Amino acid sequence: MDNQEQELEDFFSDWNEEEFQYNQLLYDWDKRFYNSWWSDRRYWSDEKRETEKNKDFSVSSEAAKRIYIALNTEKDRSPYWEMMGYLSKRSAKELLEAEKLVPEFMAFLQKSDMTPEQQLKLKTVFPHIAGSYVTLTSENDKKISFTEFLKPMNGILQKLEKGDAYYSPTMIFDRYMSDYYNCYLDKTRLAMNLTLLKEASKQTSSCKILQGIEDDFSAYARVFPETVNARFLANYVQHIIPRSLHKDDIFGAQSNKWGCGRGKGIAKGVGAATYAYKCYATDITPRGVNDLVQMSYETLAGDFKNFESIRKDALLLNSWFPRDPIHDSAPGVNDILTKMVAYYDAAPKDKESALSDLKKASEKMPFWGDKIYHLDKYDEINPRSNEKNIDILRRINRDMSQNNNEAPLTENARLNELAQKVGQREAPFMFDVMPLVVAVNKEILSAMDKKQTGFSPEMVNLIAWTDRKLAQSLNDMDFERQMGFYKSDDCKEVLKFSELVHSPKEKFDAKEFEDFYQNKVKNAFDMEEAYQNIAQRQNENLFALYRQYDKDCHAMDDSDGAKVMTEARKERAGSGNTLKSLQNMTLYKEPSTKIGMREKQERENRSPYRAVMLKEFYKGR
Repeated sequence: MDNQEQELEDFFSDWNEEEFQYNQLLYDWDKRFYNSWWSDRRYWSDEKRETEKNKDFSVSSEAAKRIYIALNTEKDRSPYWEMMGYLSKRSAKELLEAEKLVPEFMAFLQKSDMTPEQQLKLKTVFPHIAGSYVTLTSENDKKISFTEFLKPMNGILQKLEKGDAYYSPTMIFDRYMSDYYNCYLDKTRLAMNLTLLKEASKQTSSCKILQGIEDDFSAYARVFPETVNARFLANYVQHIIPRSLHKDDIFGAQSNKWGCGRGKGIAKGVGAATYAYKCYATDITPRGVNDLVQMSYETLAGDFKNFESIRKDALLLNSWFPRDPIHDSAPGVNDILTKMVAYYDAAPKDKESALSDLKKASEKMPFWGDKIYHLDKYDEINPRSNEKNIDILRRINRDMSQNNNEAPLTENARLNELAQKVGQREAPFMFDVMPLVVAVNKEILSAMDKKQTGFSPEMVNLIAWTDRKLAQSLNDMDFERQMGFYKSDDCKEVLKFSELVHSPKEKFDAKEFEDFYQNKVKNAFDMEEAYQNIAQRQNENLFALYRQYDKDCHAMDDSDGAKVMTEARKERAGSGNTLKSLQNMTLYKEPSTKIGMREKQERENRSPYRAVMLKEFYKGR
């Protein structure tokens, strides 16, 4: 304690403790209220500002004083500081409304069988309880009494552990009955918060876990407020709260899992939590699935274990370049990291081109300056881990969602079995991939039929991984398989998968898709026409996605981050996926046999006569 603090303590030592505490409460309350007042009224005239300030201060201070005295006696010794905090978050009008409820509140306490400690808990959070009651019941025809409102609130308080100064039952009410940033909730959000508290307190009495659940809910609501609805709340209760009880789960981890996801939409980046919560809030439509698959690549890692590993490795590289862009999952950072590895690995003849690609990517979001262009930095021994910087960078690159080849595990045992079989080979066979594609299609279609909101992030990771593996197997197809593929059930399932994952449509039209496959693919004149029709449909979907991404960017005010993410989405939509592989089916694959070689040569030789054959074919239809 310094001299100034000691002098203040000595000065007040002779004061009555209760009087001192109350005067301190009013001082801090007026100070906080003035800051809020100034922020809200800074555009008023000086005269109006002064008039309103005097009016609010006089009414509020008196109301606060009356509430405090009514709730506390010298015998109670209420936790002054907590109550001060809650009083300071209520406006003059709210305090006057709360004051009307004091008699009913005190009568409720007298009739209850609560212990003095439990009564004290309720007294301490009275300002928020009263404010929540007024908010919920305003403009409501079926207005419940304050006593009815109190009963379940008290029941929740009694379930909670005592906790400590930071994680206490009263702090939990502070979180659930007000917003951490602006101290105000509308009726809908308040009802949601109280529902979460009620449901979460059934599963845990830990104040720390309950606070984490509410903090995450509020953090997500600030990024995607338009998705916070009844369906998301139901998923929160059914799926997220149970997962929040486990600290090794993305939903239960207390870490910087949000990155810099405080911006409008995802323009400031996609943290692991931003992505995970959005998975449970998105309507399962082709557009919704595509949005989630894209987000799975925009967060550095959709898998929490890999996400944490990347963050730790970023700390190791902090002597080379700042780790903040990685920790914040900033827009474009995954693209830069991938291009850094590509630049180092490029052959001498390709070095200049790879450097140009890296500079082009880093100029959009200049994170680390010129150090990332110096190859000697890549080969330096890292002083923290005693390994080359390039080895750490490779590990980060490998763990990122877009490069990770490990089969994701979901809550579905059958899907896990199929995925692990595909993952046994670096270059999977088509006959191994197709059972997984069929199963994933069924999962997506079932969710669409039920008008379901939300997939688990693990399920979305699996969809994205399946897309990459399917594209790989299509690219590796030989000419012999290509000749008859368009007529097969496998082709139909592959096309369906692309329609479900790479389309901006709000609905999958099963009848229209069936007509397209039967008339334009299966019964085409020859494989060349079939694959041309397939490619045309992929082109239509691709350009529709481009238009949708541009709309999404404009909705985020065309900010720099939004533009970077939009360009990256367009690049991903047109490469390395099933849609692109289907476009490439118009090109002849490499044959595996001599018969295939001859057939391919014959098809290439007859191309001048193909127009005549097509004309005769359509005449006979």
